Amino acid sequence: MRGIFWKALWREQKKRIRRVRLASIDSTGFESHHVSQHFLHRKSQSGCPVFARFHAKLTVTCDCSTHLILAIGTSRGPFPDSGGIQALMKNQITKVDTLLADAGFDSEDNHQFLRTTCGVRSIIPPRIGRPTLKPPTGYYRRQMRAYFKRYGSTTYGQRWQVETVFSMIKRNFGSSLSARSTHGRYRELALRAICHNVAINA
Repeated sequence: MRGIFWKALWREQKKRIRRVRLASIDSTGFESHHVSQHFLHRKSQSGCPVFARFHAKLTVTCDCSTHLILAIGTSRGPFPDSGGIQALMKNQITKVDTLLADAGFDSEDNHQFLRTTCGVRSIIPPRIGRPTLKPPTGYYRRQMRAYFKRYGSTTYGQRWQVETVFSMIKRNFGSSLSARSTHGRYRELALRAICHNVAINA
């Protein structure tokens, strides 16, 4: 249902967005309700335990040149990032040439899916797992290690553009959610992503 809702609202934007040369993917958490950071700081200083709560998690791919959001995924965090990349790529509103991701998305399956199924050049540092001098497992992960040694982070340095998108959303629309139910929070996250794109295009 969320996929239908997403595609219906983005149909007009899809007509305007060109093919994206460089995109970035990452995720961030939103508070289930507003909590004063000063209160949490004082509570931790007094010796009282501060328990981590589950939060609504938003995963996006964005155009690095315009900060437009190209696809979203919603889930409950904290949870590893690596499993959500395939669902996001299937819901993209335009084609992407190169996708940047941090080490949380590092896996041979993700590289293979992006390159063979989607035709997307993936740049993900092969740093997941325990540090070792042995070469990474998998053909594409070994290629990535050679790429980073040879070319450094020239292109990969643009990955932080997705962090700018998260900062824009939280500064403009807040970092805490108003909805009480899980599905209500997912819908609210989708609406914030849509409003972010509308604000950029305005």
